[in-house]
Amino acid sequence: MSERLYFLDWLRVIAVGAVFLVHAILPFAGGSWIVTDREASTLAALLAGLFNQFGIPLLFLVSGAGVWFALRTRNAWQFIGERLKRLGVPFLFGIVIFSPIQAYFHLRTNEEFAGTLLHHYIPQFFRANHFTSRDFQWVGSYGYHLWYLFFLLVFSVLALALFVYLRRSPRTMHWLTSLMCVRGGTLLLVLPLVAVQTLLRPRFPDYLGWADFSFWLVFFIYGYVLVADQQFMEAVQRDFKIAAGVFLLSLGGIAVIFFREVDSALHTIADYYSDALPLLMAITVNSWALILVMLALGKRWLNKPYSFLDELNEAVLPFYLLHHAPIVVIGFFATRWDISSGVKFIVITLGSLLITLVLYIVLVKRFNGLRFLMGMRPLPRISNNAENRTARLERD
Repeated sequence: MSERLYFLDWLRVIAVGAVFLVHAILPFAGGSWIVTDREASTLAALLAGLFNQFGIPLLFLVSGAGVWFALRTRNAWQFIGERLKRLGVPFLFGIVIFSPIQAYFHLRTNEEFAGTLLHHYIPQFFRANHFTSRDFQWVGSYGYHLWYLFFLLVFSVLALALFVYLRRSPRTMHWLTSLMCVRGGTLLLVLPLVAVQTLLRPRFPDYLGWADFSFWLVFFIYGYVLVADQQFMEAVQRDFKIAAGVFLLSLGGIAVIFFREVDSALHTIADYYSDALPLLMAITVNSWALILVMLALGKRWLNKPYSFLDELNEAVLPFYLLHHAPIVVIGFFATRWDISSGVKFIVITLGSLLITLVLYIVLVKRFNGLRFLMGMRPLPRISNNAENRTARLERD
């Protein structure tokens, strides 16, 4: 596929927007998030669960698609070097700047620390030992939302050999496209996802464990494959109605199982296959069907070069990096106010959105140093632009 797929840029923007809303909702969803409201909301928990069904998987899928386009003009070493610069640098920068702030308010929420941020906590944060697990959970405990950048970097390196092989092996790609020729064939791609959940989730049920790692890696690989041949996206559009039907049916199945209160068994291996497996399979099928629906709708309605799309697409990564800390800080104070949860949510959402946009527009967007630290390309040189305009006028 040679032409630019504008709808993928739109889906990336939508996915990051969904992640932002999830993080703004999480203080009210119960559980043990960084900052929590005194009263948990069932509606907030359900909305967060709904957004999680497609937000992170869609981000990895779109990122995998971006690798296909990146490898058209880069060799393997150039690709790895670019990934280290555009993902590794902002990951390390974010850990130094944002993680200590979030960890501080996390401890304050749990009443585990009472000192000041600058004089007492920051030195302790950088002396702390978070590298204790045998998987990548330490990335989340140390980097918070920055785990996504780390996972994406690791996925890019791990899957690179496979991507190069697929690019050089038309026979394999032809076999894959032949599977998609069957009506409903795109739904067959859920099978590896179900296999990952069935085999790994009982042993690694924790967030950011090996089950999550492998599950999202499959989405990343699917993103590359789906744009490698035009027939894949044609099959996705053909199967739209089937995918929509499967999404609704699986959503109904999730509701039935959920209200029977077996979801708690997801964290116990003993009851896993008898109780939680049907729920997990329904969630997995639902997630993949929803992704297919969004791809089909995006290809149908969003594959247009809107003038502001490039601006939004450029802002996606820095927005993701910047948004989390303001939500945590504002949420820490707002959740302690004696007002309704709805008003608190509005304050957290609008306040963090405003701060994130101001930081991006006023600071990050204008200065090449911060653009580099945020994984962005440098601004074009003004002198070159002036020379180009002069040359065009002379030609005219």
